[in-house]
Amino acid sequence: MATARTPLAVLDLVPVSTGSTAGQALRNSLDLARRAERLGYSRYWFAEHHLNPGVAGTSPAVLLTLAVAWSWYGLRNPCDMFSGTFT
Repeated sequence: MATARTPLAVLDLVPVSTGSTAGQALRNSLDLARRAERLGYSRYWFAEHHLNPGVAGTSPAVLLTLAVAWSWYGLRNPCDMFSGTFT
């Protein structure tokens, strides 16, 4: 009898650790996304969570744009764009 595989997904709030920055939180999330893909997870979701100072993921559309820019276009540091300081 064949067993069905349950697809797994990651729901990421992009948490900002104590003493860290939103830019580092984004880097951590991108590392987690790469690892989840290697492990065979079927989906990776950026959560939307407003008015929480410990969460960098307030806009999934912005996070997805930055993730694509960093991964595909090799931007030097898209996290500077994320924090509002353009270089």
